[in-house]
Amino acid sequence: MVQDQLKAVRDRLMTEGNEDRKQSIYNALVEDAERGANMILDFAKEKELELDASPEDIVQAIRDIGQQSLDDEDIELSQEELANVSGGAWFLAAFLVKGFFAGAGFWASGKSVGVW
Repeated sequence: MVQDQLKAVRDRLMTEGNEDRKQSIYNALVEDAERGANMILDFAKEKELELDASPEDIVQAIRDIGQQSLDDEDIELSQEELANVSGGAWFLAAFLVKGFFAGAGFWASGKSVGVW
């Protein structure tokens, strides 16, 4: 249930006009998952979307959705992304969040990430 609600919030976030908010939430999720989850809750409330979940529930659902997305597709990494794999947990978090933002472009450099 949380995953379905979260996917509806994600779909709304991916619409035109939300680019800055999407980038802010993406960065927050990678840097501090709970802060990112709270930003998602705020966005859902602002847009009057149903999202009955705690920040912890959202973080777990994003990890689950991201992992499922990554399992369903072949991942190709650029040389720069491969170099960043040594970033370990941070880079894995960035990729799981990228899986949540399915269909979005993704770049990583050092500890900076972007999504479009």
